[in-house]
Amino acid sequence: MRKPKLYLETSVWNFCFADDALDRKLTTLQFFEQIKQGAYDIFVSDMVKK
Repeated sequence: MRKPKLYLETSVWNFCFADDALDRKLTTLQFFEQIKQGAYDIFVSDMVKK
């Protein structure tokens, strides 16, 4: 089975620091942990890489 390919736009990263929206922060951090474990192939804008 192929891994899902996802494009992450810049606002996704902001939720890692959303102390005023703890549920979104935790969900986002869990999502990034899944990425680290290889669950998804991700793509980002070249602007995010800079």
